[in-house]
Amino acid sequence: MAALHTEYLSEDLDDAGNPRSFALRCPPGFNFGYDVVDRLGAQSPERRALRWCNDDGELREYTFGEVSRFSDQAASTGRLCETLCRLIATRHCTGLASR
Repeated sequence: MAALHTEYLSEDLDDAGNPRSFALRCPPGFNFGYDVVDRLGAQSPERRALRWCNDDGELREYTFGEVSRFSDQAASTGRLCETLCRLIATRHCTGLASR
């Protein structure tokens, strides 16, 4: 299987394999969350995606599976909030118009 990055990045490498230049290729409708994170979450759910630490020495590591689930939850919450805002605005505006 080809590396995922080759779908979105073209690179010119020197003889030692170090990049000399690169160009991003983002197709119309590209969504990093869906096109990259969710795919890696499905292919390698236990692979480390992110290491977080703070000034107090706390450390937390997240896998691609976890990041994918968090991304889905955030998107679902955003859609729910948008729907609720539309419902409230519609009711409020309709109530104002009928006064």
